[in-house]
Amino acid sequence: MDNTSYIALSRQTAVWRQLDITANNLANTNTPGFKGEQPLFVEYVRRTQNTDRAFDDKLSFVQDFGIVRDLREGPITHTGNSLDIALNGE
Repeated sequence: MDNTSYIALSRQTAVWRQLDITANNLANTNTPGFKGEQPLFVEYVRRTQNTDRAFDDKLSFVQDFGIVRDLREGPITHTGNSLDIALNGE
């Protein structure tokens, strides 16, 4: 494969992973205790030494690092059940 195929494939892989994470977040929105996730990726832009002026002189590549989980506390909801407990604080 040539470099342009690898570059397009890197971006496509990152977008596919972002779509999976978004679908998982939407599917579990009403799940008690669910912590949402965000994709973590970086786009590298590099200048090339291209003599052909038909193409841009920048090369872009996307690297997927992983997932960041949102660890903020959610709201405490009163359930009315005497056996349910909730912890507040750190």
